[in-house]
Parts: sequence; structure tokens; C-alpha cells
Amino acid sequence: MKISYVHLEQELYQTKQELIATKQELAVTKQEFAAIKYEFISTQTLLKKSFERILLMQKEIEHLKEKLNKNSNNSSKPPST
Repeated sequence: MKISYVHLEQELYQTKQELIATKQELAVTKQEFAAIKYEFISTQTLLKKSFERILLMQKEIEHLKEKLNKNSNNSSKPPST
């Protein structure tokens, strides 16, 4: 079976249309990826800041515990109730 020129032109046209659709889908996917990437980076930054804050608070708690223990040990009077 011999393929005609017209048939080849039709296949070429169809392939071009599919390529255009694929390019459009790719553009949308790139935009979606950029939005997700931005959201991920924002969340990652917030999480990092939260962990840093937690570490600072843990250090502050330890400092306050040490201070409380020191004050309790230095007192000759029983703790007030």
C-alpha cells in the first residue's frame, strides 16, 4: 500500500496539533510547578524559623530551670505554698 502525499500532510498536521497541545500543557505544568516550588520554599523557611525558635525556647527553659534550682538550693527557708 502506497501512502499518499495528502495522507502524509494530514499526519503532519495532526502531529503539529498534538505538539501545540503538548506545549500548552507543558506551559501550564511549569506554572503549577513554580507555584508549588514557591509554596514549598515558603513552608521550608517557616519550618526552619520554627525549629530555631523552639531551640531558643528550650535553651531559655533550661536557663530558667537552672536559675530556679539555684535559688531553691540557696534558700534556707522552705518554699512558700
